[in-house]
Amino acid sequence: MAPNTEFPLFPFSKFRPYVPFLENKTVTRRDPWARRDAWRNDGFFSIARRRAGLFPGLGLGTAAFAVYLAYDTW
Repeated sequence: MAPNTEFPLFPFSKFRPYVPFLENKTVTRRDPWARRDAWRNDGFFSIARRRAGLFPGLGLGTAAFAVYLAYDTW
């Protein structure tokens, strides 16, 4: 026996709206900006490389200062 509905002859199952978040289904869509954001994942722009270039010449300056201190002290 059909459930008690307002219109028993109307095919509700054919006109049910598709709402994926109510059915716990995730909709995978193509990211339109993926190609433009690809540079962020490139190795040239990695975090380690950005940190290495944060203070250019710091290592050389520290080594030169250490040599100066060693020369001045002895």
